Amino acid sequence: MDEDDEPKKESLKDFLAKTPKTEIDWGAKATTTPTAVGTTADGATTTPAAVSAPRSRDRTGVRLCRLLIKTEKLADQDANEVQGMARKYNLGGFIQTGSPGMIVVEGLEFNCDIFMDNLERQKRTYVNIGKVSERSGRSFPMELTLLSGESAIGDFGKACESVGLKEFLESALNGN
Repeated sequence: MDEDDEPKKESLKDFLAKTPKTEIDWGAKATTTPTAVGTTADGATTTPAAVSAPRSRDRTGVRLCRLLIKTEKLADQDANEVQGMARKYNLGGFIQTGSPGMIVVEGLEFNCDIFMDNLERQKRTYVNIGKVSERSGRSFPMELTLLSGESAIGDFGKACESVGLKEFLESALNGN
């Protein structure tokens, strides 16, 4: 094969010039304001999860899992460990310390399952309360966000309601 027969390699600059532009900001860092509540154009009230962060990396149609987890009591130090583990599996969501401790994570279904398996191996007892899987974009922040303060319980409930886990949460809190 002669040199002339080989496909020509473009310079990186030429390649990028021909590549269509996107509006995706791959460097966007998700920030969370869990206590913020807003209103959409059609007058509907948004939950903290909907207001929380830009989700420019989402791909519509990806199968995501939302997993609700309960533990008897969750201290801040334990919450930090759970946040670190969730980060390893690219899971986002919310965590509420106290008694009972509640965690709701969102991510790829495979990652949620591995995360739950690892939690079940811990000394502390973690119980899978409910799981919802669907093809959709993210609803929660990209990182597991600690909810604290007087509004934490209400914000956590609104987040669970926004993704179809409300009945599971109510059942867990009522001891059923």
